[in-house]
Amino acid sequence: DHTEIAYQLIKQATEELQVPLYAIPGERDHKGGTTLYNQYLEPVNYQSFTADKYHFVFLDVMSGISDAQNSWLVNDLDKAAKVGLKSVIFMHSYAQTSELQDVIQRDNVILVDAGHTHYNEIANDGNTIYAATRSTGEVTEGPVGYSVINLDNGVVSWKFKTLGSWPFV
Repeated sequence: DHTEIAYQLIKQATEELQVPLYAIPGERDHKGGTTLYNQYLEPVNYQSFTADKYHFVFLDVMSGISDAQNSWLVNDLDKAAKVGLKSVIFMHSYAQTSELQDVIQRDNVILVDAGHTHYNEIANDGNTIYAATRSTGEVTEGPVGYSVINLDNGVVSWKFKTLGSWPFV
């Protein structure tokens, strides 16, 4: 829930990580505005970074795509494509991808990864893979889990694992 205590617990847990954390707001983070989210998780609601041959973009799409965010995204992806990088976009829900479809198709985006859904979903339009991971577990949806994504020379591999199932190879 959108409470300061909840954000403090998340912050405390993520401070233990030994790898960088990049977060994107979801619908519950927008419940009372993104002030607590920005204070405890990420000071900005969209950002990107490059690693090796890939460009990673994190978008806040829960309140729509603002003109400023859209301009930033177009410019960011254009720069990455011009230097030959393949891009991956992370967002909470890919229901808003229709607004972004032109730039996704134009700028070498190989994966759009989302949460929000309560089921696993993979779609491929011939250019871009769209993936959503079930992270909550309910009777009709299956067990709770996470996905592991591998990028290898521009090829996307996606695997869902239920919590507690080992080994993972």
